Amino acid sequence: MNLNLKRLTLYFLVVIIAVYALFPFYWAFITSFKSESEMFRRATYLPQQPTSRNYEYVFRDASFVFALRNSAFVSLSTTLLSLATGAFASYALGRLRFKGRTFLMYLVLSMTMFPAISILSGLYTVSTCKIYNYRRY
Repeated sequence: MNLNLKRLTLYFLVVIIAVYALFPFYWAFITSFKSESEMFRRATYLPQQPTSRNYEYVFRDASFVFALRNSAFVSLSTTLLSLATGAFASYALGRLRFKGRTFLMYLVLSMTMFPAISILSGLYTVSTCKIYNYRRY
């Protein structure tokens, strides 16, 4: 009985956390089907008169479609390149014995300890100092 209560409590917490994490996505999706006047009225969980006019407006804009296609290409090619590189590197680190292997594995492990967001300060510095795309004439 005590084990069932613990399991029920765990499942309840998991559901609460999932709802908390997924609710903003639900809200954005539902809001995308509301008219402009309905968006700024009293908040409702479902649109009164669902419309796809917002999607029609966005996809008629050629620059948005170009940016969406460009983003899809960049993300797909980056993912495939990362997977291919990572697969070969992980195979080499896992199967082959070579000098410096342990150091390299610790280096990779130490890089995974820092979140990706921690490099944003460096990227911000690079972008504000205008040191990217520099050409000397």
